[in-house]
Amino acid sequence: MGIMIAPQAPVIARLPYGRVESGFMRNHRGEIFFLWTHGRETIHSPVLEDGTIYPSGDFLWPDQVVNLVHPRDLGISEIRWAEPHRPA
Repeated sequence: MGIMIAPQAPVIARLPYGRVESGFMRNHRGEIFFLWTHGRETIHSPVLEDGTIYPSGDFLWPDQVVNLVHPRDLGISEIRWAEPHRPA
């Protein structure tokens, strides 16, 4: 299953990556990621086509601005982690 692509999802906020505790973001190619904080680090994980989140260890620069999108605009009603990859 591939990563969710949603270039049409409206941007609700633009914030520096390091200031986001959790939320969905859209990159310049329309790919959707979920941002979440683990300890002192913010990680972005790909959101799969079915809306599940596959945790990964990817990081961005703290001052890089990201485009936040609302999950309802993606058809996501709840946060679901790809099992057995749910973070601790």
